[in-house]
Amino acid sequence: LMGNIMGALSYGLPLERNFGWVRVALLWVVCGVFGMACSCIFLPEVVSLGASGAITGLMGATFSDIIHNWSMYADKLKTLPLLFLSGALQFFLGLAPYVDNVSHVSGFVAGLLIGFVFFYKQRFDVTTDHVVSIEDRGYGDEATSQVVKQSRMRKHERCHHWCLMATAGPIIVVLFMTCAILLFGKVDMSGICPSCGESVNCYDTFLWTCPKSYDTLADQGMQPMCVVKKFPATQTTQILCKEGKDGEAGHQLTLVGVDQGEDYLLTVCRQQCL
Repeated sequence: LMGNIMGALSYGLPLERNFGWVRVALLWVVCGVFGMACSCIFLPEVVSLGASGAITGLMGATFSDIIHNWSMYADKLKTLPLLFLSGALQFFLGLAPYVDNVSHVSGFVAGLLIGFVFFYKQRFDVTTDHVVSIEDRGYGDEATSQVVKQSRMRKHERCHHWCLMATAGPIIVVLFMTCAILLFGKVDMSGICPSCGESVNCYDTFLWTCPKSYDTLADQGMQPMCVVKKFPATQTTQILCKEGKDGEAGHQLTLVGVDQGEDYLLTVCRQQCL
C-alpha cells in the first residue's frame, strides 16, 4: 500500500502539473481497467485486487513524457536512470508469489502508449525580426529612421513526434479491441498460450519459490489422463480429466486445500478419469 502511494505521488504529481488532472485521471482509470482485464484473461483462476496497473500506467506515461518532450527537460539525464531503476524494481517484485505482475506489465504498456498520444507538449520558437521604421516629422523636417525589433511565436514540431503519435494510436486501438474480444468472448487463453500468464506472474528466484499452479502427474505416467491445478489463492485443487468416464472431455473435480499428496491425487485421478 505504501509503495502504491509513493508511486502515485512520484509519478502522478509531475504529470498532473504538466498536463492537468483530467488527462492524468483518465490515464489512471484506463490503465487500471486494462491491467485488471488482462489479468482476468491470462490468470482467470487468480483473485487479485489493487491499483498496481494504474501505478505502472503512470510510470509508462512518465517514460513517454520524457522521450516525447526530451528537449524540454533540463534534468532528464538524472531522472531517466532513477526511473529505469524504480521500474526494474517494481517488475522484479512483481515476480514474487501472490503479486499480479500481469496487471503491472499490461498497465505499463497501456500508459506508455497513451502517453505517446496524449502527453505531448507543443513547442514554440521565438523569432525576432528587424524592421526599419521611417518616421516623417513633417513641416520640412528630415525624416528619421530606426530599427525596431519585433518578436513572434512560431510553432515548432518535428517529424518523430508525429511518427510516435501515429504509431502508438492504432496500437492502442488494436490492444483494447483485442482485450475486449478475449474478455467478453470468454476465450480460454490456457489452450492458446498455457504458460503466458504463469511465466510473467511469478518466477522462482533466490528470494522466493512460486507455488505450483499447474502440477501434472507426468512422473506417474498419468499426464495424458488428467491434470491437477492448484490454486493457493482460493485454497482449492482441481482435477481435470482429459477424457471422463462418460467419454466427454473436460470432466473435473474440485477439492478443498492444496496440500494433498501425489499418491492421493493419483488415486482420485484414476477413480474419476478411468
